[in-house]
Order: sequence, then C-alpha cells, then structure tokens
Amino acid sequence: YKKLLLVIIFYLNYCQKGVDFIQFTQSFLQNPIQCFPTQIISLFNNDPELTTLAIKGIRIYLLMMPVVGINIVATSYYQSIGKAKISMFVSLLRQVILLIPFTIILPKFIGLDGVWAAGACADSLSVIITLVLLKKEFKQLDKMQLEKIA
Repeated sequence: YKKLLLVIIFYLNYCQKGVDFIQFTQSFLQNPIQCFPTQIISLFNNDPELTTLAIKGIRIYLLMMPVVGINIVATSYYQSIGKAKISMFVSLLRQVILLIPFTIILPKFIGLDGVWAAGACADSLSVIITLVLLKKEFKQLDKMQLEKIA
C-alpha cells in the first residue's frame, strides 16, 4: 500500500510537472529554430547551399521534439518504481531501437528527407509506445488501489 501511495504521489508531483517542464523547454528552444532557422544556422555555416539543406532538415528533424519529454519522464518513473528493464527499454527505444532502422529504411524510399524524417518518426512511434506502456501501468495501479480499498 505504501509503495502504491508513493507512486501516486511521485506521479502527481514529479511526472506531470516533469512532462510540462520538458515540453515547455523543448517548445521554447524549438520555436526560435523553426521561426528563424536561417539566422541560427548561419551562426555555424556561411554556405548558402548547405544552409538551405539544413533549414529543411532541421525543421523535419525537430518536428516531434516537444513530445519527447514524455519518454524522458517515463524513463525516470520506471526507474523510480524499480522497473529497470522497462526504463532501459523506453530509454533505448527512441535513439537506438527505432532511430537506427528508420535511418536505414526511410532514405531508400524518400532520399535525404528520409534521414531527417527518421528522427521525427522514431520520436512519434516511441512516444506512442511509451504512452501505451504508461496506460497499462496506471491501469495496474488503479487495480491495485481498488484491491487495497476493498
């Protein structure tokens, strides 16, 4: 019962605030990049052809970045409740399990845009999988809570 209570308190106090903070931070950083890509990219490069390529690439790659915070908080959540395997799976899901295959497969179909889209696709699918895992976890917690009350 105490573990369940701690998990609920953890979620209410840490997870939701963590998701909100990470999404705000990522949106705060992403908006200038999306609105002023030429100026930001020109800080690192003066070649107009490369700048044009980078603008398109960065816009595609960062498309799903605001929702990636869900994976980061889910990793911490699973680690805090002693589910290290699921935590490691969620952590590796985005940058290894999904990104590498997408980076290999998508360019074969859509060329260079596939390299950029691989990141957004990996982010999207990893967030969906993480949300399914979290939904399952919270259903299990609700069931445990109802059993404790009954």
